[in-house]
Amino acid sequence: MSIHSIIVENFLNGFDINNNMEGKSENRVMIFVDGSNLYYVGRDNGIINIDLHKFGQKLGSSFGKFIRTYYYNCPLDQEDNKEQYKKQQRFFNALRMKPNFEVILGRREKRTKND
Repeated sequence: MSIHSIIVENFLNGFDINNNMEGKSENRVMIFVDGSNLYYVGRDNGIINIDLHKFGQKLGSSFGKFIRTYYYNCPLDQEDNKEQYKKQQRFFNALRMKPNFEVILGRREKRTKND
């Protein structure tokens, strides 16, 4: 089990990461999520559904005043698999509807050995 999966598992089971932090209400907290990494860690550890909105709010508020979650990912190439692309786009659109949640999309680039 990786350190990522231990953190996610403990957090989802109600573990308060920072229950003794003094002055935490003065901190402004933003959560930055690497969507691709989170997807594969979850998949590889049997975590299928994570409510990213609640996850960000709970994690952020445990450290101070939660401001926003930023979710980073790259869309799949729709020419590779149109159905998966559509499913991913629906997921991104659902996230965009959440308050205090921003989706930032990059682009995928194929790399060669020389890159």
